[in-house]
Amino acid sequence: MPYVRKRGKQLVIVHGKRDPETKKVEQRILFTIYSKAEAQQILGRSNGNLAFQFQQLLGNQYPEIRFNWRKLNDAIRSNIHVLPDLYQYKETRLHSRFRGDLCAFARQLMLTDPQNFMAASHLIEEHAVELEYLVQLIQWRCNYLGHYQQAADSALKIINLYPSQGLIAGFAVYELGRTEDALALFIYGALNYPRAARVIFGIQTDPPESSHEARDHNVGIDMYRDLNDYLRKEGRRARRFFKGVVKNGKVGVLLNEMDLIIRKWHEQHPTDEREAFDRMNRMQKQEFARQEAQELLREVAL
Repeated sequence: MPYVRKRGKQLVIVHGKRDPETKKVEQRILFTIYSKAEAQQILGRSNGNLAFQFQQLLGNQYPEIRFNWRKLNDAIRSNIHVLPDLYQYKETRLHSRFRGDLCAFARQLMLTDPQNFMAASHLIEEHAVELEYLVQLIQWRCNYLGHYQQAADSALKIINLYPSQGLIAGFAVYELGRTEDALALFIYGALNYPRAARVIFGIQTDPPESSHEARDHNVGIDMYRDLNDYLRKEGRRARRFFKGVVKNGKVGVLLNEMDLIIRKWHEQHPTDEREAFDRMNRMQKQEFARQEAQELLREVAL
């Protein structure tokens, strides 16, 4: 009976088979889970139908093996903490292999067009489950990416008028896998709305002392309500990432500095002093946010 075990930062579904000559049990790896994102899909947290198709796919690949999916899923849930949020594939190698495999797959489909030959039709039918799973996976992934691309595009269209949209764009672009762009957008939104960036994650702030701070706080409340369902479900990974950014020493210092600068700007407003205004204006530009994002990612890489 297959079971789940840890292998470094991976989980593997293995099956033990006793060698008739040596009498030793040899472990056969049936499937490797590389990330929390993959595990959540296998568990059906994002799409229950995909989980069912995955079980069928593995069952058809190993028809001689009986899978107890209740126990397997319990084991995956119990050990999911060992997995990274995302598995960092070697991008160039992955793209190269993907295109080569995709072209080979397309070629085989064309050669076995079921409309032309009876034998080809039988071959397609034999692999109907795998092909149906592939179709649903592609459709789900395209819908997933399309949804977040639309959200990012909508936010970016008005970001110059409403800098708070940097927070929304940050979440959407993060879901598209563009971490540096997402971080830059989120920091831009956070430095323009430092209270909102904290309120979204339930981080307590001091009571507002001006209409500017009250507006910042209220934007955060509105975003918290709008994003709550997303952050509790498919956005949990993004929530952990950006909450960590807000509480990060470097970004946290910038947000605290912005709080002080905004108050100092209100104090200097009736006078001719521009120190606070100039600093605030510089920190609230997208170029500044981009530089901070790049520096933060370099520090993390070190």
